[in-house]
Amino acid sequence: MSVLNPERNNVAPRSALRYRPIGADQATRPGPGLTRKPPRRADARSTTPPVVSDDLDVEEEEERVLPWRRPGAPVPRQAKAPPGRARSRLHPLFFIGVGLLCAILLWIGVTQVIAWGNGVLDLLHYGNPRTYQTDQVVGQGDSLLHPSHFEALNLRGQIVILDFPAGDPARAREFTVSSILGPNAAQVVVTLRFVDVNHTGKPDMLIEAGGAQTFLVNAGGTFRPPTPAEQQQILRALSV
Repeated sequence: MSVLNPERNNVAPRSALRYRPIGADQATRPGPGLTRKPPRRADARSTTPPVVSDDLDVEEEEERVLPWRRPGAPVPRQAKAPPGRARSRLHPLFFIGVGLLCAILLWIGVTQVIAWGNGVLDLLHYGNPRTYQTDQVVGQGDSLLHPSHFEALNLRGQIVILDFPAGDPARAREFTVSSILGPNAAQVVVTLRFVDVNHTGKPDMLIEAGGAQTFLVNAGGTFRPPTPAEQQQILRALSV
């Protein structure tokens, strides 16, 4: 059978101790008492007495502290965002477009560099104006010892052929063939080839300039433009 302890019932609750006057407690308690000095106030006009926290306030504050914020408690780990989402938020088509743009710019740059390099090589090899020359035996009083000399000149976009039969300047002849079209017509190189299309033993003159071809027939010790029938024969012979 439980027996009530009268001394235990006389003990005041803990909440009542918080509001117990300090002066009254010290008056009833024997021995020297402690006097708390209020802290210095920054504002002398304030009349509110300073609040001094006691041991009960500290204990109740510690009870309200979250369990993971208590000293010695393990700190929960925060979930990290996956690295793939934080790296970039751009659409994949953006990178594809940038790659295509870089490829086009690179192709244009390479093309310009190649064209510039070809122009420099043509200038070193053919000069300015572009001039091509060769020797060939075409049956106009020439021989292997004295072949005829030919020069193909691009004179400001106009093709001019100079013929020196047997290498004799006194017998020089000039043939104005055609004109070259295009923005860089004056820089096109004109070359000559000699092909015996009619199988007469006398080679004819094939003129090439910028991918275009012009033909002169060797007849009567000179060169002339071909007739329509000869043009068809020449085209069949060149396509073989």
